[in-house]
Amino acid sequence: MMIPPKAKRAILNDLKRSNLTPGDSVKMRIRYVPSLRMNELHPGICDDAYEIRYFDIKGKPINYSRYRFLEEVWLPESKKDSSKKRLIKYLQLPGAKSRFYFPPFLKWWKIARNTEVEIFFVEGEKKAASLCKLGFPAIGLGGIWNWLTKNDRGPSDLISDFNLIDWKNRKTTIVFDADV
Repeated sequence: MMIPPKAKRAILNDLKRSNLTPGDSVKMRIRYVPSLRMNELHPGICDDAYEIRYFDIKGKPINYSRYRFLEEVWLPESKKDSSKKRLIKYLQLPGAKSRFYFPPFLKWWKIARNTEVEIFFVEGEKKAASLCKLGFPAIGLGGIWNWLTKNDRGPSDLISDFNLIDWKNRKTTIVFDADV
């Protein structure tokens, strides 16, 4: 698919703000998603975006992505009251369960077994990718609560990706955004 030059510039400029290069975008399998395709994926959203593919612990793409919009998107805060709107920058498909973002710059399967390696948790895929490029094993979360399952009937549980890593005696640092 031909990417419109304006969209390509917007994607690369957005990635550049996180110290990510055009070569990194290839490694991360970033893909342009035009507004009509976004509307197919998430009815009611007709804005251009780019897809951030997720990977398993061995570096293979999985069937999970998040989408970063190229322009501001405002959605109703609730289905009951559409007059109040909130700005969204990212979106995953409705019903998709949260996952860890393992940036494709490190050998996560080795890190998962070696409990002497500190792991960082950050809010966002681009921050995680940027830190991994610098040699810091950083797992990205789509939001500060995306480490829990959503459960309307009781307490939430940890997402299943926690089971992929040996946590015993491992130093772990949480580095969330300043707006938390």
